[in-house]
Amino acid sequence: MKLRTPENLDRCNQALEEIAKTYGYHFINCNAELFDDIKEQKAEHNYDGVHLYANAYLKVYESLKPYLLD
Repeated sequence: MKLRTPENLDRCNQALEEIAKTYGYHFINCNAELFDDIKEQKAEHNYDGVHLYANAYLKVYESLKPYLLD
């Protein structure tokens, strides 16, 4: 849990985006709607910083839906 900081999560997403670009893939940041303006996880989406509530999975689904139905 100590490693799951907003900075590390952002760093991880940036690294994944770079890997996707390297191999010619489109990166989908399905976590974007789960964070606030200061890049912290919104409390209404999880109870411990790791495990998501159902409403968070709906946000992830909505961000993926255009790609799944394409």
